[in-house]
Amino acid sequence: MRSLAAAFLLLALGASALANPVHFKDCGSQVGVVKEVNVNPCSTQPCQLHKGQSYSVNVTFTSNTQSQSSKAVVHGIVLGVPVPFPIPEPDGCKSGISCPIQKDKSYNYVNKLPVKSEYPSKTPHVIELPALHFTVLPSCVKRRQKESSSASVYPSVRAEG
Repeated sequence: MRSLAAAFLLLALGASALANPVHFKDCGSQVGVVKEVNVNPCSTQPCQLHKGQSYSVNVTFTSNTQSQSSKAVVHGIVLGVPVPFPIPEPDGCKSGISCPIQKDKSYNYVNKLPVKSEYPSKTPHVIELPALHFTVLPSCVKRRQKESSSASVYPSVRAEG
């Protein structure tokens, strides 16, 4: 079982290496540093996420604090209100992060982001790792919305709570 988990992690990290880094802006994180955000496939900036497809997301970060757990939360911003979107595995400790999280160590959070057909169009997606107080979100990036049946990812990073 352990080798299966290691093989899955290696496959996920290998796939994320093929992903294009997403431009993001740190909005004042104090408990860690996000080094890179990758979304696969993502051929343009901002990433256009199409309904009915899934995307691989990899957030590489270094923690400035210790934590026993990590839970990922994904939501879209609909009319200025965060609306939660379920993800297949919200436990960051089962998504590439080796828990407990140690201070000054680097981690890769890897997960799939399904964009369901029923999701509203033109909704920026927000990816949170609240146990570390990291949020990948659209708050400090200028938005360039396009009329289409897709959502956009405008990542930036800020400290929460």
